[in-house]
Amino acid sequence: MIIFPIGIVEAIPIADFDVSPDYPQINETVFFDGSASYDTEAGNSLVLWKWDFDYDGVKNATGEILSHSFNSVGDYPIHLEVTNDLDEIAEITKIVSVGTAPVPEPSTMLLLGTGLIGLAGWGRRKFKKS
Repeated sequence: MIIFPIGIVEAIPIADFDVSPDYPQINETVFFDGSASYDTEAGNSLVLWKWDFDYDGVKNATGEILSHSFNSVGDYPIHLEVTNDLDEIAEITKIVSVGTAPVPEPSTMLLLGTGLIGLAGWGRRKFKKS
């Protein structure tokens, strides 16, 4: 006999958002898209998206998709709060780095190629006898 536990799992909304561009610059328009948020219970829907761009607890804007810009370099915690039609709330915070881009890793071929060129050149050198 197989016994399965029975319980009630309350479905809640899930908050998520995308940012574009990935590495915004100072005063560049940055788009925030909360459409990745959803409600886990069939029949419920999200009705409100509240955004906090300076992480001070005060919501600066509402809407599923919107834009914002930043006037200085830094890491900004962006907070999104979503509410469904039953007034259930979910939240998420992501860091947006403004004015910085990741440093690309040097490619293996570039490093390998440089070494091979150096070794190839070394084999052709002529040395003078003293």
